[in-house]
Amino acid sequence: MKLHQQLLLRKGKHEEEEEQPNSAANTEVIQADNEGIDHGSTYSTDSHDEEEAPQETQPTTAQPAATASITEASSQEPEQSRYPSRQRRAPTQIYKAQAAKAAPSDLCRSNECPRLSQWKLAMDEEMVSLHENSTWNLEQMPLGVKPIPVKWVYKIKRDASGNIERYKARLVANGFMQQEGADYNEFFAPVSKHTTLRTLLAKVAAEDMELHQLDIKTAFLNCELKETIHMQQPEGYNEGGANMVCLLRKSLYGSKQAPRAWNRRLRQELEDMGFKASDADPSLFTAQLKSGAVYILVYVDDILVAANSLTDILSIKDRLASSFKLTDLGEAKYFLGWSLARDRRAGTQTW
Repeated sequence: MKLHQQLLLRKGKHEEEEEQPNSAANTEVIQADNEGIDHGSTYSTDSHDEEEAPQETQPTTAQPAATASITEASSQEPEQSRYPSRQRRAPTQIYKAQAAKAAPSDLCRSNECPRLSQWKLAMDEEMVSLHENSTWNLEQMPLGVKPIPVKWVYKIKRDASGNIERYKARLVANGFMQQEGADYNEFFAPVSKHTTLRTLLAKVAAEDMELHQLDIKTAFLNCELKETIHMQQPEGYNEGGANMVCLLRKSLYGSKQAPRAWNRRLRQELEDMGFKASDADPSLFTAQLKSGAVYILVYVDDILVAANSLTDILSIKDRLASSFKLTDLGEAKYFLGWSLARDRRAGTQTW
């Protein structure tokens, strides 16, 4: 009888703690505790206890009406993504105008290409320059050789004010197709550091030096190529049939060894002129002339020349022009995307 009362008390406390009936709790087998009960013994109740014991009933599992209605509504509605779909707006007139001014990414084949005549003229100029420098020789494609593909790259050259200076088309080899050890070995080439450029500009402003700028035309084509590399013919300028390929004689833009070959060629020329590369920055060359120190800063094919005398700068230009085709840009005003503004009276240089 004590066991029966204990079970009823436990059941009452359990129902008070839970607001809703729990089917699992109602069907749980309650074990006896340590208060005067032996866990190892079994218990049986007489008939009188069985009559007084309430019969346990399984709770119904019917869903509430509100829950059922929500389930039916959700099953009828289509599934929606967690994130809303992105609505794309039509391109504005400003975007269309900027896209029309940009350089094309592929060869202009149709009349729909903007400024088609300018890009065709730029491609013709590039091909004339390549032939004048004897960049390659045409020959039959050797057996077992896969020529390197090439592509045209277009760029609009602008001045410091954003005005168009010229249209540039460049033939570029897909150097990523070259195999190390067979097509090239070393390919590292240094360029000037921005710290060196800022230091040079500060020195020019402090000592009131002359600062001029040069641009070497088709710089990479001035280097002889040592490796044997076969290349596909440029698109739109095929000669001799589909089996003819180009055997490169000069380092073409895009090839792995081109920057290193050009840097070696220009360094040799400057050393012959009496210049020496700096230990801190191998792209800064210095020489001591009668008028004082002369500095040449090289960033691939863009060159700055700083000296105390304008005569020294002109003599350096003439010497470089005898070896390379270059463009004399005069006083430096726009270099590597920096607009250079100088006040010689105040002795300041801003960029």
